[in-house]
Amino acid sequence: MPDVTSVELFYFHFSRPHRTKKITGKVTDETGAAVPGITVAIKNGKGGTVTNADGAFTLTVAPGAVLQLSSIGYEATELTIDGRTEYAVVLKQLAKNINEIVVTALGISRQSKGLVYAMQTVKTAELNEVRDANNILNSLQGKVANAIITQGSGGPGSGARIVLRGNRSIQGTNNALIVVDGVPIANPTYNVTGNTFGGIQGPDGASNVNPDDIESVSVLRGASAAALYGSQGSNGVVLITTKKGKNNISRINFSSSMTVEKAMLLPELQYDYLQTTPQTASSPGSDDSWGSRNAMQPDRNYVKDFFQTGLTFINSLGFQTGNERSSNYLSYSNTENRGILPTTRYSQHTLSFRQSSKLLNDRLIFEGTFMGAMQKAHNRVAPGIYYNPLPGLYMFPRGLNFNDYKQFEYFSPSRYLYAQNWWNINYDKGWVGQDYQQNPYWTMHRNPSDNRNQNVYAAVSLKYALNSWLSLQARGNISHFLNEYERRVYATTQATLARANGNYFSGRTINRALYGDLLLTGEQRILPDWNLSFTAGTSIQDQQGKLTTIEGSPTVPNVS
Repeated sequence: MPDVTSVELFYFHFSRPHRTKKITGKVTDETGAAVPGITVAIKNGKGGTVTNADGAFTLTVAPGAVLQLSSIGYEATELTIDGRTEYAVVLKQLAKNINEIVVTALGISRQSKGLVYAMQTVKTAELNEVRDANNILNSLQGKVANAIITQGSGGPGSGARIVLRGNRSIQGTNNALIVVDGVPIANPTYNVTGNTFGGIQGPDGASNVNPDDIESVSVLRGASAAALYGSQGSNGVVLITTKKGKNNISRINFSSSMTVEKAMLLPELQYDYLQTTPQTASSPGSDDSWGSRNAMQPDRNYVKDFFQTGLTFINSLGFQTGNERSSNYLSYSNTENRGILPTTRYSQHTLSFRQSSKLLNDRLIFEGTFMGAMQKAHNRVAPGIYYNPLPGLYMFPRGLNFNDYKQFEYFSPSRYLYAQNWWNINYDKGWVGQDYQQNPYWTMHRNPSDNRNQNVYAAVSLKYALNSWLSLQARGNISHFLNEYERRVYATTQATLARANGNYFSGRTINRALYGDLLLTGEQRILPDWNLSFTAGTSIQDQQGKLTTIEGSPTVPNVS
């Protein structure tokens, strides 16, 4: 589902550039390694691209144009286009603050200078500069070096894919592991299907995290960085550290935002030629439009008028308090969205609580975390052509009047029900329609889908100081993820998608994950300029998933 930052997922713009040429380039760092995810923009102009997993990019530019290459963690570079068609660019990494304290694997704090692997931290202020209602992972776009983030196509709350330093396998998702406060969480990404043709992008665990609850996000890349998470961390790790109360500070935070969305880019459609085979009383005519010239003034606004103004409201309330012995953090957030396509809606409620206490003369530290989220989405848009209103909107034959089909149904005497009204679908005339096109309004109102998601995450940690330099920590968490999907397909939907009396699809997925670990950590100064630190421990994890689906055709049509 497109928004103000991803409209290009659904709307395609074709231009006819003059005096331009196609160039290719490859971006590497100072070691010669390819650098993906680098933004390549045309200075003082429109257009740009991003380097792929091999650090390569392709762009059509005018001679003399200047390209700006930039990404978090690298010095910005400009490239002037001359007569060549191939370019090689070397980016320099920015120097890091080696004394900075960062959260690493298993939630352990370390100085940056003591790390032997690549790591990058994004603070909460950077995440909230431009709030993304879809998924917190989308907010990392352009802020994490070498990361390729694919936004979900299902609109707000849909899953996102983050790949660090390119794909490592032709099997699996290549998705980075998501870790909250040092403990992995269940992060399934569902492609919910309502039959072979009805797949939509489902949610994932990361979409339930409230951005206002996040203190920082750290990204671990490379085998040594993610080694403590075993095979789960083979694709890299995204560490999310949540906020907690601070000593001698009591504070209430409230934030509210509103986003207005408009369809920005629409396809260029031809209106100069009518249907190849015109519609008659006995035949719907052709679905293509390369017939005689159109002598009448065509209606060029029906595509634009189909879209509505989208609105997203995000409200968040947080409370934190603490003293020398205890601290608490409590927050609630609500997201309400009305999409740019008619009838699309999304709602999310999240509640989080984190409590920390010091006991036994400060030798025992207790920490507890709870996060809960509920999501509801109506009419998430399916990618492709089936159950998608856009193919019928864009491919409507020229010469016909789209306004005649805004009333998307009519009463059929032969079926004694309300049937689909479309230029090539008429049950009483025996027209069953093409296998990829329906009335867009019928798709939204009579092929509706509902997606409900509940996610509960709870974690407990006990850390005991054995002496001044040695401590023992035990942690455990449970993550329960429930996803429900339903699609109702009314009778007279085109035959590729439905039987004569319509179809009904329902799916229910439950994913439960248990995790526990026991860590022995120590840090001791052995020489004036040398510290010795170590971590030893063991972990156990159990994941279970269950999928239940129902599919059938009702005996009585259009009865839920």
